[in-house]
Amino acid sequence: MFGRGRSDTLGVVRRYVDAVNSRDFDAMSDMLHDDFSFIDSRGYRISGRENCIAAHKAFFELEDSFSFHIDNYTMRDDLVLMRGHSKARDPRLASARLWTARVRDGKMLFWQNFGDQKSPALAHLLMPEEASRELTELSF
Repeated sequence: MFGRGRSDTLGVVRRYVDAVNSRDFDAMSDMLHDDFSFIDSRGYRISGRENCIAAHKAFFELEDSFSFHIDNYTMRDDLVLMRGHSKARDPRLASARLWTARVRDGKMLFWQNFGDQKSPALAHLLMPEEASRELTELSF
């Protein structure tokens, strides 16, 4: 049974990446914690599962060719750090990236994107009325 928690955590993150890449909003919703937060590369946050699913849908209306490509995963407890790149038509979205995700009780608690300074503030762009800019505490 050693390592089961690690594989469950990593499995949730991998399934989320697959759901995003396949635009499976029902699968995304099923694996997100009620208090899920999306944090963009500029530090803007959208909180709540329903708001985040709405933001995902709005994003794919703007950029239907976007996809994640994860090269490696590093884990510590329920926190996963990923390195890879994203593909998209918009060059500001297609670049090398780092992401972090936290899984709690088998559900994604947050997803944070780290990109370069050219990256747009997606949360603010997609849901300006919901996006807030709160400091995020990560302990890796």
